[in-house]
Amino acid sequence: MQDRPVDTLQTWYKNAIIYQLHVRAYHDSTGDGVGDFRGLTQKLDYIQELGAGVDPGVALVWTGPKVASPEITVAQARAWGAYLHRPPLVWDNFPVNDGISLRLNLGPLRGRAADLFSAVSGYFSNPMIQAQASKIPLQTTAEYLWNAERYDPDAAWQRALREQYG
Repeated sequence: MQDRPVDTLQTWYKNAIIYQLHVRAYHDSTGDGVGDFRGLTQKLDYIQELGAGVDPGVALVWTGPKVASPEITVAQARAWGAYLHRPPLVWDNFPVNDGISLRLNLGPLRGRAADLFSAVSGYFSNPMIQAQASKIPLQTTAEYLWNAERYDPDAAWQRALREQYG
């Protein structure tokens, strides 16, 4: 994206096409009627073909090794990027809770590599369905994005609590 004019960099999302394989709908390896990661990995040939055939300007979304990944590492992102023939665009399902709406994820972002951005094309965070409650974990995510190498989850969480709710 660095070769594009500045105005294009600021409006890239208006013309972007993003392709995502929804794991639960993709391939069921256990016969329970719900897609799963084992099923997805059984179809890696398709993912490699997809990555090779899709225009390089199309971002391919990845949620990490799980739908809601407790950890996302550079090695995982690079491995997935090799399948996609491009660095993945991370759609981080943190602090999302739309599958379990009564569970509030009020803690800080954890388990994301400090150097993750060396292996991905971008990063999105998926908030909870409770907008006000999402402010705490999303503020910690913003701190991680601002300075991942110096990110301290516990200190970020304390700041978010103070700044959001006094």
